[in-house]
Amino acid sequence: MVEVTMYQVRVERGEKFWLVYVAGVDRWTQAKRFSEVEDTARDLVAVMDDVDPESIELTVEVSLPDLANQRLEHARQLREAATRANAEAAEETRAAVHTLIEDSGLSQQEVADVLTLSKQRVSQLVNG
Repeated sequence: MVEVTMYQVRVERGEKFWLVYVAGVDRWTQAKRFSEVEDTARDLVAVMDDVDPESIELTVEVSLPDLANQRLEHARQLREAATRANAEAAEETRAAVHTLIEDSGLSQQEVADVLTLSKQRVSQLVNG
């Protein structure tokens, strides 16, 4: 069994190449394409520490420009808000179905027709 050693890798985009810093060996290297970053870092560690490349496990952290990070964070917040809004919309639809059946006396088929839902979906909403 090969003993695995963890190495932290920090990657940032330079002018022409990806700049790759491996903390465990305190060295920089570069990769032309992002897809080459892990192999390049693994090769660097193997040479510097004289170890089998298969024994190297990497944790890669990509440094992105601040504006990109801000936009990604905003996108994450929007996705969370959308998830909450979808859950609220589903609950309101469920409540509307119950109101139409219990207070208005409509059948499940009528509710399905009025709301353009399948009868099975109305049944799920009633029983869910």
